[in-house]
Amino acid sequence: MSGSGQTPLIYFSKLELGLSHFGFLNAMQLFTVNITDLTEFDSPPCEEWLERDVVPYYAKLLARDVCRAMPDLLNKGMCIAVYDEAGLVISVVPLDSLH
Repeated sequence: MSGSGQTPLIYFSKLELGLSHFGFLNAMQLFTVNITDLTEFDSPPCEEWLERDVVPYYAKLLARDVCRAMPDLLNKGMCIAVYDEAGLVISVVPLDSLH
């Protein structure tokens, strides 16, 4: 990722997820995703079209991949936050274990 010139979320938003369950296509919704410490730091947001029921799974995979690629973000209280179109928090996943 170093030298790619992409922000962490733009790079990792390319995750391929199976977005339909049991052959039924659920309605896709626009979500905003960012890396945040929930107080002072917020990365530039990234928008993703997802099914609402896969958002927690998506956030967990994204957090895992961000941690692997950028271990310098560990132990800094960072998390992946996903918001719906109304700005309501849908999922918050810490990048590392809580102490």
